[in-house]
Amino acid sequence: MLKNLLIFLALKVRWVNTVLSVLSGIVLLIMTIIVFYAVIMRYVFNMPPVWTTETSTFMLMFLSFIPLGLVFLQGKHITVDFFTSRMTTKTVRFVNVGNAVVAVFLFSILCWQSSVLVYRAFHGEWISMEMNIPLGYPYLILPLGCGLVVISGLCRVVEEIWPDEIKAREV
Repeated sequence: MLKNLLIFLALKVRWVNTVLSVLSGIVLLIMTIIVFYAVIMRYVFNMPPVWTTETSTFMLMFLSFIPLGLVFLQGKHITVDFFTSRMTTKTVRFVNVGNAVVAVFLFSILCWQSSVLVYRAFHGEWISMEMNIPLGYPYLILPLGCGLVVISGLCRVVEEIWPDEIKAREV
């Protein structure tokens, strides 16, 4: 019963991460258009828009943290496989579980500390310099992205423990 629930949740987290990664692709396209617009306005018309730098910075924060859950879940992050390429499949799965547990711990701390930052930004009424918006809103990207990595790391543990069941239900 618990095993089926964990596998179901792992597949749902994978789906949510996939949707957010598609959204990240759209954000990347919009950011590219904004930067292109800023360059044209600055160098062709000599009228640089003020809002483009800050907007692209917040979009870059989004692109850095939100798709990180799927990257971690799929194991597409940068790895050094000098040792793991020489290990058995069972040992590699054990190492992957250990790595996921460490990542969950570290990203939990980062999630907590970024939540403190968001609280301070809202409580201190921090305002962005160019667009005059409360900085708490774009800073929310940090704990959300870290939270996704924590949840994805836990799902990675489930996928390493029951890889055959996950593959059978993905189809």
